[in-house]
Amino acid sequence: MKTLIEQKDDKWIRILGHSCINKCLQENNHLISKISLLSIIFENFDELSEYHPAFIASALSLIGFIIPSTIVNPKSTSSHLSKYGRYYHLYNTTFIDILTSFLRDHWISFQKSFQNFLKSFQNFQENHPLFRDLIVQPVIDYYDVGHSTTILAIPLPNFVSYPKKYSPWRELLIPKANPFIHSNKVEVINEEFYRYLNGEALLKFKWNTYGRKYYLIIWTIYTVFLCSFVVAASFYKSISQTTLSILLNITICLGIWHLFFELRQFIFSPLAYLTSAWNFFDLGAFLLPMISSFIWLQNNDMPTEWATFSTLLLEIKFLLFFRAIQFSGDYFSMILGVAQRGFSFLIILGFIIVAFAHSLHLLLRPTVDVSLDYPSYSDDPNDPWNLASTYNAIDPNGTIEGSSSLIEPPTATTNMFMMMGSAIAAVYIMLTGDTTPISYWDLDSDLALLILTILFSFVATIYLMNLFIGVLSNEIGETKTREAYLILRAEVLEEIELFYMLPYQRRKENWFPFITFYECHIIDLREHTLYTQKDKWTGYKKPYISKALNEVLHLPEEPPSLKKIEEAIKEQKEIIDGFKKTILKEIQKEIQNETNKIIDSFNNSKTNA
Repeated sequence: MKTLIEQKDDKWIRILGHSCINKCLQENNHLISKISLLSIIFENFDELSEYHPAFIASALSLIGFIIPSTIVNPKSTSSHLSKYGRYYHLYNTTFIDILTSFLRDHWISFQKSFQNFLKSFQNFQENHPLFRDLIVQPVIDYYDVGHSTTILAIPLPNFVSYPKKYSPWRELLIPKANPFIHSNKVEVINEEFYRYLNGEALLKFKWNTYGRKYYLIIWTIYTVFLCSFVVAASFYKSISQTTLSILLNITICLGIWHLFFELRQFIFSPLAYLTSAWNFFDLGAFLLPMISSFIWLQNNDMPTEWATFSTLLLEIKFLLFFRAIQFSGDYFSMILGVAQRGFSFLIILGFIIVAFAHSLHLLLRPTVDVSLDYPSYSDDPNDPWNLASTYNAIDPNGTIEGSSSLIEPPTATTNMFMMMGSAIAAVYIMLTGDTTPISYWDLDSDLALLILTILFSFVATIYLMNLFIGVLSNEIGETKTREAYLILRAEVLEEIELFYMLPYQRRKENWFPFITFYECHIIDLREHTLYTQKDKWTGYKKPYISKALNEVLHLPEEPPSLKKIEEAIKEQKEIIDGFKKTILKEIQKEIQNETNKIIDSFNNSKTNA
């Protein structure tokens, strides 16, 4: 396969790949004993998914539902998509592994003793049927929470495992990625993989095995980092100087800790790191509190502006940790996904705001040097002193005295178009429908300002903002929140594996098995399988339904499509045509034989005569 990939021979790649898959299919069923052949495909997953995504998508559809056995467990207490069996650690052994093995041995002994007790209790029930019917059976029926389940396999050999040969020091600097890591880099394959239960079950196995433990530790360390700075910034007046110094030093130390892992991500893939806006957000959340703490310790005074933005980024970053939790992950995936797809529209809108801000800045900026502290006494209509509110006295007769007046000193908001930066802010305020920034000018006497105001209100406020709302509505409707949430969790697990695990931990075979099995509730599996056969299915192609799966789920027969009906009619027509030709040949043969007999009889009679 590697040679074919190097030769970029798409035809033979497909032939070899489909031959491996066909070896695993026999009499409409998958053969688990042949699954190892699929390692030819999935050991080269990174190259195939990048350069031959259609082939990988087709392969995923053929192995979406693999049932090793048609046995159904009618009273299983396992949760949906939970792992099946035990995956033993066959590589390096740690103290925790030894302790786990010790506890497990004692647990097995307890289970054996408990099973003996259950056998004795069962014999007692058989000898006392009244006790069983009146007491035991009602209790079992009341607390019965079992589900009918079957076992499925994730037929991706070596998909999640890492190379056994490695250099520990080199891996600490640049860890080697496995096919699971590469699958998260190609968006098309990423979405296709998590449409199937295999992708969700794999993530659940990883999350329950090691992901949630690491994630909780990372979250806890960040929470300490957050609280140390927020407490210092919020209560610095009521805590001692010693406590304040300790909190700021903790902030600096934990900030360095987080920056270390950011550096590892940058070294692993500089281009991917720099092209992700979220990495810059993380850097801001780590760097700003550190810089604020340094300045604070140096000047012995809290830098208010630095602390303000540091707290904002820290608390938003804390909120983003909920993206990997199931109850809130769907909403985060929708928010982040829509934001990414709508980013280009926001850039266009930003350019339009800058263009109008620049035009209004050129039109409304003062032509003379002005100061907000001293009157300029100019005739410039854009002078803030001429735009400021004036107050005149009224005599007892009701006449306004024009000889003297009071002027309210102008502020920075009187003419926000004096500077380009404040002009952009003014136009952004106008985008919300607030016309305060231009309320100091008389639109009737300024035709250019009137035209710009009408253009901006129509183009930006009415057209683009309503269009933006429509775009967001469409994006929300088209967002596949479940797949997007699974992709977010996969990214979290990828980061944990590459940057928080030690090299030997990535070689644990109980964490990264060759093939994974999982239990699936029959009801949920049937519902998902029927959904994949509908026209609403958005996958590359409908997944292959094996004979074993059909036997377990008792799926209804799919009505034949128009194409199949046409093929069947064509096939029957060919059979009829062939039958006609055969009959005609037989008739011609019979006629020929009868004709020959008549001729022979005539010749014989003529000879006798």
